[in-house]
Amino acid sequence: MEPQAGQVSKLQGLQAAVLQSQVQQNVPCLNAEVDKMGPADVVKASRAINAAYALQTAELVGIPPLAIPYQAAGFEALAKELIAITRAEPTTADPDREIVDGWAEKLVSLAGTSGRRPDGEHSLHHRRGHL
Repeated sequence: MEPQAGQVSKLQGLQAAVLQSQVQQNVPCLNAEVDKMGPADVVKASRAINAAYALQTAELVGIPPLAIPYQAAGFEALAKELIAITRAEPTTADPDREIVDGWAEKLVSLAGTSGRRPDGEHSLHHRRGHL
């Protein structure tokens, strides 16, 4: 299970630098050109995942401005929902699976019908129905 706020001291040194670097490397995914690189639902899901990573990193390293690009782009609420799924108390013997399934359900629910492929499957689904 993911560490809860307050259970982990601020990350420092190399760990914090790597997390910050990864968040900053992901920011270009918010550029409008990215919209043309794939189905809109896939782009939105990818941005939501990056936003969750940015918000969590901002909290862990104690640098709130890391999350600003995603907040400004309107992804804060969705990112917080994904983080909440990660932090939720497990209800089964397989908490990792719960998290993966919870994120998949949330992200697939964003797409509506626009993400349908010609074969009727959703573009966010893997062949077995998972991301």
